[in-house]
Amino acid sequence: MAEHVPMELAAATRVWYVSANGDELDEQSCMIMSRQNPNTRHVPHARPSEEPGAVIPHAGICEGGVRQLASLPQSVMNMRLLLLGFFLLASIGRADESWPSQYEFLTINGAQRITPRNGIPVLSTVPKTLRNTLAHYYFGTDDEKTPNQLRGFTFDLHKDGQDEYFIYNPAASGSGGAFYYIFRFSEGSWHCIYQFGGSLHMFPTPKGWPHLVTISRGGGGMWAKTYSEFKNGKYQDTFIEHYERGTITWEKAPKE
Repeated sequence: MAEHVPMELAAATRVWYVSANGDELDEQSCMIMSRQNPNTRHVPHARPSEEPGAVIPHAGICEGGVRQLASLPQSVMNMRLLLLGFFLLASIGRADESWPSQYEFLTINGAQRITPRNGIPVLSTVPKTLRNTLAHYYFGTDDEKTPNQLRGFTFDLHKDGQDEYFIYNPAASGSGGAFYYIFRFSEGSWHCIYQFGGSLHMFPTPKGWPHLVTISRGGGGMWAKTYSEFKNGKYQDTFIEHYERGTITWEKAPKE
């Protein structure tokens, strides 16, 4: 969807661009810009031979020309640039009021968030057998060993009285969110049943493994929701929803 920027702001951007490069906007160029943009009115500029104040400029993008901008203090020019950038961004963000909001996309009705909202707690106890399994994972330490102090939490996903361990990995985390491994003890050993980045949500069920949804961030105005189900001893992604500045698309998750 094309972004709509008001003509006045678009033209203002061009004027600032010209002035930043030191080019002067002569009367002919100003008239050409006026014909391209009906909202811009051409105002004749006072020439050095004319008495200062002889021309009273009207509102319009070409008023004052580059000479007026160049005569302003640098701090004032910088402030105008900042204000212009702010209004441009605000205009783009309001380009289409029919865009679904990020808040609506990030709200998962009927789901319970599992991951902590603020901070990642230190795990007070970690079974030795689980530590032995984690020795095969890279956590970004200088000696490439498992950190003595692990962060994460425990939660009983299966509602069978046995907690799963959610192990935080700082080396795999980034702007998309904190990265976790989910480990479950079964058949005498620890198994990683899922790994994800971002926030984790589940749809509560009276028994059995719940369906999961993870939310991760991909950049400014870009998000992804990944849906997963428990199959064959571990969670597997089924499909992914993408949000990109108001546009929502979805795709089947790649098969493992």
